[in-house]
Amino acid sequence: MKPYLLILLFLLSTKVFAQENAIITGKTIDSKTSLPIEYVGVILSSKIDSNKKVGVVTNKAGEFLFKDISKGDYTLKISAMGYNPILKTITFSGKNIDLGVLKMKEDAIALKDVSVAGKYATATVKKDTVEFNADAYKTQPNAAVEDLLKKLPGVTIDKDGSILVQGQKVTRLTVDGKDFFGTDPKTATKNLPADVIAKVQLIDAKTLEAKATGIDDGQREKVLNLTIKEDKKNGWFGNANLSGGTTDRYSGYLSANHFTKKMQFAILGMSNNVSNASFQYEDLNSFTSGNIGNLFAPPGGGGFSHSGGLNFSNSWGAKDKLTLSSSYFTYFSKGLGNRFSNVQDINQDDVLRTDEVSNRNSDNQAHRFNFKVEYHPDSLTDLTFRSNAILNYTTNINNRNFNSAFDLTGKINEGSQLLDQRNSTPAFFGELSATRRLKKGSIIIGLNGSQNTFNSNWLNKSLINNYRAGVVDVTDLNQQAEQENKSQNYSVAVNYIRPIVDKKLSGNVAYIRNEGKVDAQQLTLSYNPLNNTYDAVV
Repeated sequence: MKPYLLILLFLLSTKVFAQENAIITGKTIDSKTSLPIEYVGVILSSKIDSNKKVGVVTNKAGEFLFKDISKGDYTLKISAMGYNPILKTITFSGKNIDLGVLKMKEDAIALKDVSVAGKYATATVKKDTVEFNADAYKTQPNAAVEDLLKKLPGVTIDKDGSILVQGQKVTRLTVDGKDFFGTDPKTATKNLPADVIAKVQLIDAKTLEAKATGIDDGQREKVLNLTIKEDKKNGWFGNANLSGGTTDRYSGYLSANHFTKKMQFAILGMSNNVSNASFQYEDLNSFTSGNIGNLFAPPGGGGFSHSGGLNFSNSWGAKDKLTLSSSYFTYFSKGLGNRFSNVQDINQDDVLRTDEVSNRNSDNQAHRFNFKVEYHPDSLTDLTFRSNAILNYTTNINNRNFNSAFDLTGKINEGSQLLDQRNSTPAFFGELSATRRLKKGSIIIGLNGSQNTFNSNWLNKSLINNYRAGVVDVTDLNQQAEQENKSQNYSVAVNYIRPIVDKKLSGNVAYIRNEGKVDAQQLTLSYNPLNNTYDAVV
């Protein structure tokens, strides 16, 4: 692709919204004092699809607002710590709905439970951040961060563990401002203990470009930051469990963490032989860019699975001049399965008997590396490099032997089949960005590249005999095949951004070059008995 010059002048750096649809509004107050209640969680759930929901939090005036809602029937749930929840059924026809003033009554039982925590401020708002005091929300002993999040107003957890804040998915999680096991929020929420958390911060984060230039482009990313209690930043904390059963069955888990004011070190380990994938099946998508169905199957039969990871982050110098974050996660599994069947089909004249024996052997390996370094040589310059690598290897071997015969008339068929497939899918990504703030404007230089590869080799063998009227019809298949798909993308961009009117109107001159390459090949060969090789192209 040829390079091109893109010049955009007088761009408004404020968020541009589509035409607004009708809205749903309301206000929450205390039934006794008539004072507004802030930070109340309000969830709107579709009656048709319970997974379709959106949430908001009331402001200081106790007001809430939903917009861009599709027509339909909904359930509205309003909940706040120390109050009885309010449930309402709403039919939204596309016209504005004002629910008016909603009076919340105190929950005497709940108030007893939070009497100790009442000395803590539950939440505060700081510009683009809503900050919750973790000690104000009671959790069970040994609870994980995920259990704490479920209690926060406006926060919901999907069945797959994804975090939604006011209906918007959290895409990144940090611990004390540093990446924790890459960009997957669920690794932290499912493994860090809730009782070590001091603050939960829900941030509408600006883009890196907006932060660097000071010009708001209106784009936001939902980021969840967890701050660790000061008394936990000395020594180790975590949890472990081990359970066993009959026939040598076991399941074990370990989470160990060592934090200081600037350094973070974490170890995760899981192992079992009870047909459990060690962590949620959906989490493996982070290894496969969403193609898990083509690569992995949870271990079954007599198999096992092991998984574990390391996370290390540290910063050096005044104001964290140099920050490094890195992590490694791996997954191994082996699945063994055997199946025996004997089927009898009895009709008026004869009995058909079908016997079948099949077995499956699968091996899966996955490795994920994340690395990020940030360097600020002075107050005007930011340098960031980040990269990740994903390596997947799978082997699936399936054998099947069968035969069918009538008691009186004899055999119908018999045969054997073998399918041996081995896949590897390495993927790499790297990005380097540099920002320099000038007296008038900023220069941003960005370089990034990625490569994704899918390699597959398989052997397909089958020998089937069909018996008809004393004649044997033989089908003999013996083939090898290999497939390789590779895609490469590279880009370089240079931007000069200059504010024109109070950082709301800006000019942007950009040079962008993108290059991409895709290569796909597949070859299938049949077995040649004359030279005992696979050389006949199919």
